[in-house]
Amino acid sequence: MEGMKSKVVGLLSGTTLSVVSLLSSLLFLSWRRRGRGRGRTLCGEQGGGEGVNREDLVVVIERCSDKRNWKHILQACVTLRLQEIWSIEPVTTKKFGGNNPVNLEGIEELEQCLKVKRFLGLKDFIAETKARGYHIWATDLSQKACTLESALRKRRRALEEQEEDPAKICLVFGREGDGVSKTVIEEAKERVYYPLSGFSDSLNLSASIAIIVDSILNKLI
Repeated sequence: MEGMKSKVVGLLSGTTLSVVSLLSSLLFLSWRRRGRGRGRTLCGEQGGGEGVNREDLVVVIERCSDKRNWKHILQACVTLRLQEIWSIEPVTTKKFGGNNPVNLEGIEELEQCLKVKRFLGLKDFIAETKARGYHIWATDLSQKACTLESALRKRRRALEEQEEDPAKICLVFGREGDGVSKTVIEEAKERVYYPLSGFSDSLNLSASIAIIVDSILNKLI
């Protein structure tokens, strides 16, 4: 068991650009948390019931065809101590080799730290969300999306007014190239985005997951 832990720690401390970006995002969140005087450690237990419980949140990755991205996503989820991750499987996967080598070592070990559920199609995924009482929150950059903060406030008001039970959240991330599919958007309870400063509209996928999920869990926005 200790050997497994050491190996996972090693897998979480890679030196690729994406992992550096992920670690930078997590360090930023840790700094922001200290700046607000919360006194909690990085990805620590929630306090005061401000955030969403980990068991009420599942990250869903739609059509990720790049195994390298999948590895970095797993690293983010393990670091954030999530319990489960779902994957809506792509039709094909990106091939590597020759002038485009990739190190996929450790994916199996990372997957053992999470409960990974795979869906071959959107129909099965949507049926699962309804069967388990999840609301779909789709990440979206369109004009019809609201900020993550607005969606969380709406959810909190509904709970305070007892208008509905606290539904669990399926937070869906699409591919970096074309985002979440139209079908998922149409089924979504909320379409959310995280506002960024500067000239960039988006971050790489693993960094986006780190920032958005940590904000939901710890109510940092």
